[in-house]
Amino acid sequence: MNYVNPIIEKICLDAPQTPGVYRMYAADGRLLYVGKAKDLAVRLRSYLDAGRLSARIAKMVSEVARVELAVVPTESQALVLEQDLIKRLRPKYNILLRDDKSYPFLVITRGAVPRLGKYRGARNKSAHFFGPFPDGTAVAEAVRILEAAFRLRTCRDSIFANRSRPCLLWQIKKCSAPCCGKISSEDYEASVRGAVEFLKGKNPALLETLGEKMQEAAEAHDYEAAIALRDQISSLSQVLKVSPLANIGESADVVALARAGEAIAIEVMFSRNFIITGDFTYFVESAGDANDPEIIGEFLESFYSEREAPKVVLTNIAGVVFDGAKVEVPTSGVKAEAVRNVVKNGEAKLERRLLNEKAAEKYLAELQELLGLATPIERIDVFDNSHISGSFKVGAVISAGARGFIKNLYRKYDIKSTEVGDDFAMMREVLTRRLTRCRDEGALPSLVMIDGGEPQMRAARTVLSLLDMADLPLLGFAKTEGHDAGNETLLFDGRRIKLPEGSALLFYLERIRDEAHRFAIGAHRSKRGGELVRSVLDEIEGVGAARKKALLLYFGSAKNVLDAGVDELMKVRGISRDTAEKIYRIKH
Repeated sequence: MNYVNPIIEKICLDAPQTPGVYRMYAADGRLLYVGKAKDLAVRLRSYLDAGRLSARIAKMVSEVARVELAVVPTESQALVLEQDLIKRLRPKYNILLRDDKSYPFLVITRGAVPRLGKYRGARNKSAHFFGPFPDGTAVAEAVRILEAAFRLRTCRDSIFANRSRPCLLWQIKKCSAPCCGKISSEDYEASVRGAVEFLKGKNPALLETLGEKMQEAAEAHDYEAAIALRDQISSLSQVLKVSPLANIGESADVVALARAGEAIAIEVMFSRNFIITGDFTYFVESAGDANDPEIIGEFLESFYSEREAPKVVLTNIAGVVFDGAKVEVPTSGVKAEAVRNVVKNGEAKLERRLLNEKAAEKYLAELQELLGLATPIERIDVFDNSHISGSFKVGAVISAGARGFIKNLYRKYDIKSTEVGDDFAMMREVLTRRLTRCRDEGALPSLVMIDGGEPQMRAARTVLSLLDMADLPLLGFAKTEGHDAGNETLLFDGRRIKLPEGSALLFYLERIRDEAHRFAIGAHRSKRGGELVRSVLDEIEGVGAARKKALLLYFGSAKNVLDAGVDELMKVRGISRDTAEKIYRIKH
């Protein structure tokens, strides 16, 4: 007889028929599973149908002693809450993935004068979306080719609305300058239709039409038009030089599982409109006792809950259950070749990852021995600061461990210290804030690393002493005279340690130091850019927070606000002629 959990059966009686998230706990309080639902009542009742549960989920159901529900307004909010809880709480029966992120799309907006560009985020019917692509670089390359082929505008609406003459892109034949009437509305609409049809896969017919137009232009001795059409055909042909593997279908993804012992990678390849738009790799952090079909099935449910599912998913794992698309395990032909290729890619990436992890483990073991630490180094926190003459002060910390950089533990801090240019005060503040939080959460690092010499070490030791953490290992990474890379000295417990030039351990320490520096510089640039914009607008009398926001939304940037004319400024809600003239006089 199949087991029915009375706890779940009872909660089903009162469960609301609304979107939400549910959490299942064991008798000892351990979190077993986090799930989302469009309808909580329907989803929970599915756990009572024991005959349809996999062995793993049936085992989980048998352990459930308590269920908590969280109701949210929409299914999308349930998704966000579910993913946040899974990443933070790491439930036993959820399959945990690394490297999940939002992938970019190529977008052509709708409206009077559509724009070509790249986009991340939720998609809706306000534009045409194509993709996804593996990263921003891949989208930028697609935009570059389509610019040359169709000459659609790529500028923001605020810039487009304020152009009085064509920009450089028009001069180099990458935009038709609809902003200044260099192309008729009808011809621009035709270019937009051509771009959309091309991206939807109607390539042969489009190229044939362009070829006929080129021939007609040449016969009419309109050689300039004929050359433009020839260049357009050439640009489009670049996009069409794709792998034969793209012939797996008009809308198909390959989702393959690669294993190396307990280590698992899921490799995904997208094919849309017979063009491969990219491939992605996900590493499974924890799969519990889930079998391969369950791992792929849960991955598909999670992955396509926030992306448009294809018509067909091709995989190398039999027995996968997924209602969002047809799942196939091909055994011959181009589809089977595509699956084999994706499996090989996944295996290669998994092998590289495992090699990197082994190297990191080796370096951490070497560092433990070098420093004479009694316990293994599981996590290093590396601190760095960035500022310009005491302004735009930002502190940053990154974490590294045996599996590489631990990016969910990266933090940046707006420095609150008032001492201008006091690097030691900045460091003391960041150390205090970070380590106090880590102590409160019971998650102190194994080793603290400071990019600096003896003065910085003294300041750091003072902080550790005040926090009653004097026993926490502290490592200084000091540059020598000339600041040459590869010539640093380690400072630890009163010792100065010089690693030999070319040492692999020294290279590893440089790499994590440089990562902290990169993260701090990025945070500093972001803060500096935002504050410079605010400072310009804050100087304008009569422009408060609401008007400043309205100006930025209308013009897109502080620079565009200052470049605008009086009449254009008055189009912004709340901006009078008097205020517009004050803004105009700042630069003119």
